Order: sequence, then structure tokens, then C-alpha cells
Amino acid sequence: MQKEGGKMVYWKLDNHTIRCLINKEEIKKMGFDLNDISKDADVMTEFLEAIVSDSHNYIDWNTENGVQIYIAKALPADQFLFTISCSFPDDMIDQDLRQIRRMINALNDKIPLDRLDEIVSLLEENEQPLNQSIDLFEEGLKLVRHCDDMLKKFEERIEEIKSRNGGAEDEEL
Repeated sequence: MQKEGGKMVYWKLDNHTIRCLINKEEIKKMGFDLNDISKDADVMTEFLEAIVSDSHNYIDWNTENGVQIYIAKALPADQFLFTISCSFPDDMIDQDLRQIRRMINALNDKIPLDRLDEIVSLLEENEQPLNQSIDLFEEGLKLVRHCDDMLKKFEERIEEIKSRNGGAEDEEL
């Protein structure tokens, strides 16, 4: 879900977490200075609370625990992306582990390993005409590229989850 407030854009990630895309001008309009935000924890807290307060005009989300975790990322064109969570870290880690398990299951469902094994076996038998062998080889390459793309996306999502948790080390799933 994406909602725009002025030049700020909010996304609800779950019942306790949002993202806010904001530019340098909007930060100034809110009465904050980037240098103060980055150097003073109290100013950062005040700024995050202002974002949370404004977000309620556009998104319904649970903030009763207050800001527990935030990630700030500088983007091109003087924009900043803030991920703000009002969930306790242990709850977030459990939620992230459940998400990783779902991703693994989805990945396993989508990888056509049976067909890839069949293609390898057919090519090893070397009993097809050359044209059919080339077609099988091409299909195998497409499947390998598909698997590689899926694995890259999976790795990116895991890195994103890990960065939300402060770069937590890999845990056994």
C-alpha cells in the first residue's frame, strides 16, 4: 500500500512497519536540519516521531510500542528512504525468519529441477538428432538463467531482511 503525503510517500510493509520516501526540502519544511538529524539522537527521535505522526494521516498501522527500529538510506536527488518499525526486535526477527522460510518454499516450488535433470540425461544419452539436442541445450540454459535470477532475487531479499535487523548473522532455518 502506497500513500502520498505532500512530497512524502508512505508504504505500509506490515502492521508495525512503514517506509517513507522524503526529500531534503520536505525535511526542511518539517522544521528539521539534516545535519542535526544525523548528529543528534534526540533530534532524530523527534524527526521519526513527526514522520510517524504524519503517516497516520495516510496509513493505518500499529505504533503503540513507539519507534523501536529505523533504517535511513540516502538516495540520489536529495531523497531519503526511512524504514520505521514499531515492533520489538525479537518479534521482527521471528517474522523475518517466517518470511525467509516462505521464500525458500516458494523458491523450491518454482525451480524446475526435474526438467533440468531430464534435459541433462537426454543430452548425456546423445540419442537425439542434432537440432533436438540444440533445442534441449537452449531450454536448459534458459532454465539455468531462470534459476540464477531467482537465486539473486532471493539473496537480495535476505540481505534486505538482514540489514533491517542490523546485519544479523545467518541463522539456521
